[in-house]
Amino acid sequence: MVDALLTTLTVFLLSLSCACMTCAWYLHLKFHDEWSMSKAVFFSWLLAGLEYCALIPANRVGDQAGLSAASLRGIAEIAILVSFVVFNTFVLRRRLMWNHVVGFGVVLLGVFIVLFGASPPPPEEAQAPIPHPLDLLHRAFPPVEAGGRWASTYHNKRYDGMDPKLGGYPTPIDVGYPFEYPAPFLGQPGAGSPFHCPIDAPTDIKIGQCPKVITSSDDDVEGPGHIPAEAASTALVRAARRGLGKHWFKDGCTIPSRTLLREVRRLYPRALYPNYTAYPSPSANRYYDAQYTEAFGGRAYYDFPSPQGNPHWCSGAYVQSGHWADFCPYHSSGKYAHAHLLFAALQQYLAHMHNPALCGEAWDATGYPPTPDTSIAFPHMQAGSRGEPASPYSWPGPEGRKQKQVHVQHAFVTRLVEGGASGAGGGPAMRPGAMRPPGRPKKGKKGSKAKIRLPVTGVI
Repeated sequence: MVDALLTTLTVFLLSLSCACMTCAWYLHLKFHDEWSMSKAVFFSWLLAGLEYCALIPANRVGDQAGLSAASLRGIAEIAILVSFVVFNTFVLRRRLMWNHVVGFGVVLLGVFIVLFGASPPPPEEAQAPIPHPLDLLHRAFPPVEAGGRWASTYHNKRYDGMDPKLGGYPTPIDVGYPFEYPAPFLGQPGAGSPFHCPIDAPTDIKIGQCPKVITSSDDDVEGPGHIPAEAASTALVRAARRGLGKHWFKDGCTIPSRTLLREVRRLYPRALYPNYTAYPSPSANRYYDAQYTEAFGGRAYYDFPSPQGNPHWCSGAYVQSGHWADFCPYHSSGKYAHAHLLFAALQQYLAHMHNPALCGEAWDATGYPPTPDTSIAFPHMQAGSRGEPASPYSWPGPEGRKQKQVHVQHAFVTRLVEGGASGAGGGPAMRPGAMRPPGRPKKGKKGSKAKIRLPVTGVI
C-alpha cells in the first residue's frame, strides 16, 4: 500500500517536471518573432527551475518506493514523450509524421525493456537471509540453557527491566530505542510506558487511553514523536537487505538516531505517517505480518496474537473492563518476542556483522539491570507467571507506584504528565537541563550555526 502510494506520487511529480521541461525547451518557438534570444533563454530557465522543483522530489520519493534509478529514468522518458506529443499537437500545432511515431515507438520499447526486464541483483552482502526473529533474539539474549542470563520463555512484561532471574527482559529504555518516548517515572499510572497519563490521574484510569507523544514535525524540539518499534525494525530489515549498514557501527554498536530515522522515513514518510496513530498496528490486517514475512525471507512472524489481535491474552472479563492489555500475559508458548527486543537483537546482529572487533554477538548487558531499574508499576495480579490483573482492578500493586529517578539515554518528555488531568498537554516540554531528543538541533547564539547534539546519557 505504501509503495503504491509513493509510486503514484513519483509518476505524478515526474509527469509535472517533464511538462515543465517541455515548455522550457519549446514554448519560445511559439513566440519566435516576439521574443529575443535573451528573453527566450530567461523564460526557459525559469520554467526549467520549476522542473527541478518537481524532478528532485520525484526521484527522492521514487527511491523511497524502491524504484531503481533506471526505472525512474524510464518513467521520465515516457512522461517527456507524452508531454512533447501533446505540446507539439495542441500548442505548436504541428503534425507528427510517420517516422516520428515509429521513432518514438522504438524509444517506448526500450523503456518497456528497462521497466519490465530483469531486476538487478541485490548487493552481495544483502543476499544472505536475515536469521529468523527468534534466532536473532536468542543470539542477542542467550537463554540460561545456552549459558546465558535470559529465560528461554517470555510470558509477561511484569519483570522487564529487572533481574533476568525473574523471567523478564530489558525495556525499551534499557535497549536505548530512541523513538519510544516513555513517560517519566513520577508515580502516575503508565510511568515507563509510552502512554503519558497525567500525574494526578485516578488510579483506575485506562492507561491505554492516555496519549503518546505527538510532534509537529521530525525537526520538532522533541523529535519525531513515538514511532512503533515494529516500524523501525521493518525499516531496518529492509535497509540491511539493501546492503546498507557498513558505516553505521564504526564508533559504536548502536545505529545513530538520525540514521535510523532516515531509514524509517524511506518506508514511512512523514507526510503519510505524521504521528503514531497513522502507523498500521500489528493487529490491523496483520500488516506487520506481511512486512516481516517479506523482510525475513518468507519465515513465520514472531507474534502470537490473541483473539483481540494484540499479543496479550486477557480473559473476556478483563477485556470488557477496558484496562491496559499489556498487564496480561503473552501466548502460552512463551515464544513471543517484543518489538523493541527484536529491534535490539537485529541491531546487535548487524553491529556484530560489520564491526565484530567492537560489538559482540550478544547484547551488552553490562550494568543491567540498572539502579534504579526501569520496570513499570503493575496492579494487583493473580498468582502465577501467566496471571492477569486481579478482579476488581486495583492499581498500584504491592510494589507501589515506582516513582524513581531513572537514567535514560534520551530525556523524558514531561509536558503531558505534568500538565495534569485538567490541562494535559500544558507545562514545559522537558525538565530544565534535560538534553534534547535524538538528532534535534540546539539553538546557537545569534549569527552562529545550529549544532546537532548527539545522544548522550542524561539523568532525570
